Amino acid sequence: MNNIIDKKELVGIIEQALYSDELAIFAGAGLSIGAGYYSWEELLKKPAKNLNLDISKEKHDLISLAQFYYNKHITNFQLSF
Repeated sequence: MNNIIDKKELVGIIEQALYSDELAIFAGAGLSIGAGYYSWEELLKKPAKNLNLDISKEKHDLISLAQFYYNKHITNFQLSF
């Protein structure tokens, strides 16, 4: 069983997914870091400090840190129409 596809076939698969609105691109942090933007850790240093947390101890779960910060501050947010 050969699961290897050639470039032309891969482009065809991607093109088909694009035109059928089924294409999703995942770009990880490595892409933004290479472009000179912040890493997750750098981005969350100030929110962690605001929560009196040591960012170096939170490295294993930065998504939860971001969610916790959001949850804490969204409760003080009022929408007005």
